[in-house]
Amino acid sequence: MALSLLMSLLLVCGASMSTNAREYLEGQMDRLGFGDVTCWVEGEATAELASEVAAQPGVGAVDEQPLIFADYSALDYTSDTPGQLLTPLSREHPYRVLDVASGASGGEGRAADPQQGTVYVSPALSSECGVGIGDVITFDVARGGKKEALVIAGFFEDPFMGSSMMEMKSFIVNESDYRRIEGVIEETPAADRMAQPGAMIHVSAAEDAALTPEGLVRQIVENTSVPSFAVFIYTQETIANFMLLMQNVLAGFLTAFSIVGCLVCLVVVGHAIAMSLAQDRENFAVLRTLGITARRLQALFCLPYCGALVVGCLLGSVLSCAAMRLIQGLAVASTGINPPPLPSPVGLAVLALVLAAMLAFVHLRASRLRKPWSTSYDASSHSAGASKACAGLLSKRLLVFGMAVRAVLANKASYVGTLLVAVVIAMLLTFVGRIDAWVGPEGEGLMDYFSVAEHDLGVQLIGQVSLDEVDALVDERAGIAESFMLAMPHMTIQGWDCTANVIDEPDRLHMTAGTPPNGDSELVVTEYLASDIGAHVGDEVTVGYAGGQETFTVSGIYQCANGMGNNMAMGSQGFARFPNAEEGLWCKHYVLRDVEARDGLVAELAATYGGDLHVHDNSWSGLAGLVFAMRAIVVVMYAFAAVLIFLTCWLTATKLVQSELRDIAVCKTLGLASRRLRASFACRFGLVSLVGVVVGGLLASLLADPLLSELFGAFGIAGLATPNSPATVLVPPLATILLLTASAWMCSRRIARVEPARLMSQA
Repeated sequence: MALSLLMSLLLVCGASMSTNAREYLEGQMDRLGFGDVTCWVEGEATAELASEVAAQPGVGAVDEQPLIFADYSALDYTSDTPGQLLTPLSREHPYRVLDVASGASGGEGRAADPQQGTVYVSPALSSECGVGIGDVITFDVARGGKKEALVIAGFFEDPFMGSSMMEMKSFIVNESDYRRIEGVIEETPAADRMAQPGAMIHVSAAEDAALTPEGLVRQIVENTSVPSFAVFIYTQETIANFMLLMQNVLAGFLTAFSIVGCLVCLVVVGHAIAMSLAQDRENFAVLRTLGITARRLQALFCLPYCGALVVGCLLGSVLSCAAMRLIQGLAVASTGINPPPLPSPVGLAVLALVLAAMLAFVHLRASRLRKPWSTSYDASSHSAGASKACAGLLSKRLLVFGMAVRAVLANKASYVGTLLVAVVIAMLLTFVGRIDAWVGPEGEGLMDYFSVAEHDLGVQLIGQVSLDEVDALVDERAGIAESFMLAMPHMTIQGWDCTANVIDEPDRLHMTAGTPPNGDSELVVTEYLASDIGAHVGDEVTVGYAGGQETFTVSGIYQCANGMGNNMAMGSQGFARFPNAEEGLWCKHYVLRDVEARDGLVAELAATYGGDLHVHDNSWSGLAGLVFAMRAIVVVMYAFAAVLIFLTCWLTATKLVQSELRDIAVCKTLGLASRRLRASFACRFGLVSLVGVVVGGLLASLLADPLLSELFGAFGIAGLATPNSPATVLVPPLATILLLTASAWMCSRRIARVEPARLMSQA
């Protein structure tokens, strides 16, 4: 029952968290009017841009939501990406206060309506910079020390930008505070502004128009001037995928744990049934002789097993509400949303199917009771053989080890379940260990896949700053090993909207096939994008940008997970073919000689140039949360493995000790101490687990990279290669062996209570 409870709890939680989160998030996005597509634009001409979008064929509702982009700081944290300031009156339906302690989901909370001088922030900031209610957050408005300091009044649920995976964060401020900041911006010359007005333009396709969100984006990018002012443009599905990334990771691991738990449960139940059938064979024969039919005998035999499975699954589904409330409460600082913690119909339906399959398995395993008893059963044959083996090994030096080997070889079927558990646990621990090693201690492995090219620092000129002066300061403080220029405009390729990584040194791109786009008519795409547009190396494609279109040749496939893999890359010469290419899009990236000096350099650049220079490192705001989540998953995985292994050993060892009581009594009569018998018993599980981890390790080495590549392919990561290190090769198998052996030792305490006189009572 314990295994079925654990399995059902994890299964319902995993399936329900995933389905509930998506349904809830999409409902909240619709409530707040995200539309099919939202364009984040910067500048004062947002109303004109909205009108331009509304004039496009097939466009239905267009809603402009004003905002202010501003850098912010809190405690000792300084943002490297502007936040967006919103007001409660900017939406017809209000944003909601997120109060996990009350047990209400975000959509049921009270409206986020801050008092003057206060602000509501995303819960992701609590994990990223450690802020809490009552702390002060400061927004940079203009040069000359013009800042706006607001007190954090609470956290709110932001379905657009609330996840730690989102670089930009939203802030709900009082209407009067917003107007005061807006007035300061209007009075400040453009060259001295550190905050900028902008808007979210929410666009929906007309009901009678056969226009997909992607088609809507294509029209906006190709036929309007929005790309020249856009910070980014996303469809509702893309934002939802970003927002649900952490939820899906958590749900995926919970589901994986439940699958492992289900397999272990089947193995243990099957082993228990086989041992019961063997031990009680004579009793079953007597019952058949007394006239009980085989069908009824099978039903009576299956009843306790099926009852335990059903009760365990029912308890697991009931406890899943409390478990989901706990998990979502702990994860809300990363996920940014708090869906209702209720089992979903999908989760319950999957559990019902799994339970039906397990009940059918029990019935099938017990079908031997319906077969005729063709041979007699000699209850003493195995015991006598074990006793003789024990007596023959008394004079040997490796007595404990020899007894363990003999016991396993004499009764191999009893250890098949333990072997399979060792294989599965070793594989799972190896998979998690490889992911953890790939992510890296500081997330550097993950960022290598998200970055267009490896770098340590990036700067973008905003005001009147000399790039040569910045180069000199960077070289003096940390040393410049290498540098390159990069721009990331929004473009379309074959009518498909994507981010273009424009680089002046294309040889730096992470190529997986073909050649870098060194020519002015060449570009490369990710595998994800190539699949979406049906392009191959050598194909010609049409690229659109800000009203212009040019033809390019796909020269290769490269690796970059930006935009969930929805991106392409070209050289600066290719980008120059577009007449509206923007000078200000360029950002200079540095590879530093002294990486340790980077943090101090970032602080000095920010202090020296303020809002004239945007500085960032090879990271993003959600990286710390993802790395922390990976560390937590590793810990939870080992704890889960320990629980599964202990339950497996407990259920298996209880049956084994019961079947070997006479042999144990014989060994004690011959002078063997309980301690040595327990050591031999634990050694059996150690030997079996050794074989299991070898098989599991081989399978993991063959399947880890392909399976993980398939898993992360949804995030635009293709051809993933996890590193081999002592931590990934040795720790998982050693941990599995140690856990199985220690659990077997703890479960063998009954051996110490066996009295030698039992031999006489069974003779």
